[in-house]
Amino acid sequence: METMITDPDTAKKINALLLEVSRLLDASAGIMAESACSASEKSNYISVVGQLLSIIGLDALNEIYKMHPHLLPDGYYLPGAGQE
Repeated sequence: METMITDPDTAKKINALLLEVSRLLDASAGIMAESACSASEKSNYISVVGQLLSIIGLDALNEIYKMHPHLLPDGYYLPGAGQE
């Protein structure tokens, strides 16, 4: 993947927004899990949310953290960053 965001200020702002979006998506999956919807609806929705979170994490946040490791949250594992 080509470099996505080189500007540190822009990366910081985008990082904060993507973390908030991830939190909201996770909360929506929790609401759905406890809803009166059918098991099939729950499964389908939670699967889509999982796909979205994967894209946000793997394709966006990891790329930001590779370029701007100072933004890496405590406890966040970044593959290939030597955190083992």
